[in-house]
Amino acid sequence: MSTSNNRFQQFSSNVGLYLTRRRDRKLLLQLDDRTLADINISRELLDTGVKAWPWRIDGDDHAVRLAATRVKTAVRELESYSDVELADLGISRGAIKDAVMNGRPGIDQPVNDNDYAKAA
Repeated sequence: MSTSNNRFQQFSSNVGLYLTRRRDRKLLLQLDDRTLADINISRELLDTGVKAWPWRIDGDDHAVRLAATRVKTAVRELESYSDVELADLGISRGAIKDAVMNGRPGIDQPVNDNDYAKAA
């Protein structure tokens, strides 16, 4: 009896772990390539699926959690704004997540120092 309970517990634990990884993969796939590179996540491994977990290039779990937390925090903050405040920012309520993930349409992305070096 205890053997079957242990097997069931192990099975349910594995299913929970799989579902968590699937959810995390779905969130990570929404990030652009630059952000994935910044947090050391391989898009190729993400495209492979859950079986390729941990998807990391160099094993930095903390950076992945930090990036996901930042995205969630930004979305929550914008969702707390009134429709008027969002309109002032040029964002509709339905486009909040897209604006956080990809920036606002018509707004240039920040330029990094490497772009200046290439242009010189």
